[in-house]
Amino acid sequence: MFFSRTITDRFGYSQKNFYLTQGDTATIRSVPTKDGELIDFDSISKCRFKLSHDNYVEIFSKDFTPDTGYYTVTLETTDTEDLPLETLIYEVEYTFADGTVNTPNQGNFTILDQIVEGSN
Repeated sequence: MFFSRTITDRFGYSQKNFYLTQGDTATIRSVPTKDGELIDFDSISKCRFKLSHDNYVEIFSKDFTPDTGYYTVTLETTDTEDLPLETLIYEVEYTFADGTVNTPNQGNFTILDQIVEGSN
């Protein structure tokens, strides 16, 4: 299972939090905008998805693939099956052609336990 929930943080900003069952596959789409306008894709050299513990020690990262008007990253079963059952922090990070880095998206990414049906 993969789903998201948008919340308003204590500063009044919207934050999208994700929830994923350990071992499941998820596709995430990122649209690079600034002030509501689409950013020129030619100015972006890399878009990266990162997961970290709450102390910002990275445990997983994967590059997005550019598509028409957005970037896509797919977290495969092999990417998620060993993630810890806890709430992690995700980041979407853009690296621009001039070397500057921008992290416009950050929030919670909770890994949920699998429900395994036992035999009677």
